[in-house]
Amino acid sequence: MLFNGPGIEFNNNIALNPDFVDHIGVTLSVVQGVTQSINNVISSPNGPVTLTKDGIGTLALNGANTLQGEIILSEGVLQVGHNSALGDSTLRMLNNTVLKFGDNNLALCNSIQLDS
Repeated sequence: MLFNGPGIEFNNNIALNPDFVDHIGVTLSVVQGVTQSINNVISSPNGPVTLTKDGIGTLALNGANTLQGEIILSEGVLQVGHNSALGDSTLRMLNNTVLKFGDNNLALCNSIQLDS
């Protein structure tokens, strides 16, 4: 799957296997009560991108992602299931958001910015 539009809303947990994000601004919105897992690698072969997680549900990134740029957690929960789940991106967490680890043995090397 290619993310090349303004956004995708998940209201059910579906099988989603993206290969790359190739758009300057992509928003993934997950509604309340849903945990959407992305297990494949997400990359940004054409340079840095902004990936925004919206909605109060949970987005679980489980792949060894290589995307570059910024991940904005604007609402809800972002769960990481791999040491490279955030790729080479900076994570910006807005007020009242949660970063959750899917495993006790994970270590992230990404910059994390806390915004109010």
